[in-house]
Amino acid sequence: MQHSWRKSLTVASLQETLHKGYQPKLPAQERKALKQAYVYLKKKRCKALKQVRDVLQGKPHQKLKQTLKLWLKKPTYKEMAQMPAAAVLPDLLLPIVSSLLLHPAWLVGVDLQDAGSQTPKQLKPAAVESLLAIRGAMIHDLRKQAKRVRYQMNLFTELYSPNYKDYVEDMKQIPGILGDIPRQYGFRRILKLCLSQGT
Repeated sequence: MQHSWRKSLTVASLQETLHKGYQPKLPAQERKALKQAYVYLKKKRCKALKQVRDVLQGKPHQKLKQTLKLWLKKPTYKEMAQMPAAAVLPDLLLPIVSSLLLHPAWLVGVDLQDAGSQTPKQLKPAAVESLLAIRGAMIHDLRKQAKRVRYQMNLFTELYSPNYKDYVEDMKQIPGILGDIPRQYGFRRILKLCLSQGT
């Protein structure tokens, strides 16, 4: 149940992408078949949404909220918090930016044994699906890391030059692109599943 929020978001994004990105381009006959996918996804989303609500109303979440509210009334900081932000900012950002740039998922699909090139070759859909099955969790972890870096960087836009905001904007695009890759192949899998069930 700990990942039910992710399921809800995934189903919601599938519904939205099917509705906005695919449905308008389909012939009328295929739109009817797509309605079966909507029914299937709606059932999945309702189930995931219930799980999310249960988590948010559960005791652990309520206890966390209460603890955070108490801390906000009288926050305590470590000694390092007394230093000027500009003095420690590079040391705060460098580790997370480095872990993003050195993340192994950047090399998914790259043949490092091929001395001629270290760029990924054009892969066929079946090869991409195979890589996602094997390395999907790694790509998802890279996406999460990119989000963390973006959120951290966004906190400090006022302390850097205007060019810094351009970097933050670039960072906003990375999670979207990394999410689109498995999402496109997930659509195929889910559509095949729900259409084969006739639901």
